[in-house]
Amino acid sequence: MIFGIKERDGVAESAPGLANIDADKEMRRIEDIAMRGLDPRILNIHSRAIAGFSDGPVILMRIPKSFMSPHAVLQPNGDWVRFYTRSSRNNQILDIPQIRSAFLMSESLSDRMQKFQRERLARIIGGETPIPLPEGVKLVIHALPFTAFDPTSQTDIARAAEKLYGNIKPPFSFDWNGCYNLDGYLAFDKCNYAQIYRKGIVEAVGSYRAINESINKDSLGGTCIEKSILCALADYLDCLKLLSIEPPISLMLALLNVKDKFFVNSYSEPPARIDRGLMILPELTIQDIDTSELDILLKPTLDILWQSCGYQESPNYDENGRHISR
Repeated sequence: MIFGIKERDGVAESAPGLANIDADKEMRRIEDIAMRGLDPRILNIHSRAIAGFSDGPVILMRIPKSFMSPHAVLQPNGDWVRFYTRSSRNNQILDIPQIRSAFLMSESLSDRMQKFQRERLARIIGGETPIPLPEGVKLVIHALPFTAFDPTSQTDIARAAEKLYGNIKPPFSFDWNGCYNLDGYLAFDKCNYAQIYRKGIVEAVGSYRAINESINKDSLGGTCIEKSILCALADYLDCLKLLSIEPPISLMLALLNVKDKFFVNSYSEPPARIDRGLMILPELTIQDIDTSELDILLKPTLDILWQSCGYQESPNYDENGRHISR
């Protein structure tokens, strides 16, 4: 969006700039309107003032494509809410059928992301993976940038080798290799892998190996799995940030082959056992790639993970809702 352009009938005629303004204050004002006057908000808006025009500076505003549409325009005192669309020459208020259609189109994106996860889980269960995986319990992580479902988006994996090698690693892995493949870039060891697709999607599969199976072959180290989830997702989000992939990003978690398994907590018998072989946890959509509070955002999901075995919540959080390293 450009401020300071004269137009006639929707066609730019000249660029005199904006007269009698403080460019910094004006940019803050416009960004504040965009932040506070829309619901849901649009993040990562960037503005820049360009001097040298006859009447004053021209302001360029970069507004990233939103995958959370439609956005309501809020009147400051709360008297009304409206939805707009942009035609070739002006703005138009959406009527009720158009608003309904806009919401249905937005929901289809969530459906496509869930369909992607289900299809990939089916292939993993069927053994269609980049490397052969052993039998047993598996942790499956997906990080799905909304931009990956935009047909026009593409991530240049070939130029990102140095960034990827140290920042993307498989779950439960301590020593891994990396290489390009048909789908993008693969980090792997003998039992685990992390695949980053050319659209920026990350898929990671970790084969769980019990530290001490003599305790009970059905027991799972819940704290170990929880910590692996947090560490892996922090690495993958950092990787996506290095690749200049912008949020929102949907985080999806699943456990395979966990029927009748249970999480141990100080090696005590759990209240219950997992009642299904495939456990898909609720997805989490993040609006900002800030891994410093990732543990807070993931707490409700990790609580559900432990509730699958009858516990009230994860035992690895303090009274402030921060994860405790054990």
